[in-house]
Amino acid sequence: PDTATRLGPALGSDVPFCLVGGTAWMEGGGEIITAVPLEPDYALAVAVPSFELATTAVYRRWDDLDGPTGAGIEGRRLPPSLREFGPFRNDLLSAALDLRPELGDWMTELAARWQRALLLTGSGPAVCAFFADVEEAADATTAVKGARSVWAGEPVEAGTRVVE
Repeated sequence: PDTATRLGPALGSDVPFCLVGGTAWMEGGGEIITAVPLEPDYALAVAVPSFELATTAVYRRWDDLDGPTGAGIEGRRLPPSLREFGPFRNDLLSAALDLRPELGDWMTELAARWQRALLLTGSGPAVCAFFADVEEAADATTAVKGARSVWAGEPVEAGTRVVE
């Protein structure tokens, strides 16, 4: 294995991807990375609520809850280029909601405003949703209430181009 694959998981599960870049499917604890051809047929809006969640606390709670599986987003709720990889899910969602129940209320309100299914990013509390293009995602960020930060971006060859 290359250095990023060997050393990354000890530093953080997302480190191998961040060192390699591009578009990839991550599995396991982030140590299994498969390159995925870029098909930029979507954009993302990301919103971070005003409260925080500690990564170690979320993982600890996930362990305490016996490792629940998160609900998935699939089918037409995913961009066409990503459908073969679905369902998309974040198994840490139950733990994050258990620690910060207000996250559930915030996500419900945001999903209604955006009219999209949301995904928790990492261990939270940031959430994201897919949009048809970067203009639509940027427009969605203006509808966010009670966020610490929001941004919209589109996939590019080595990461995401942030537009707001």
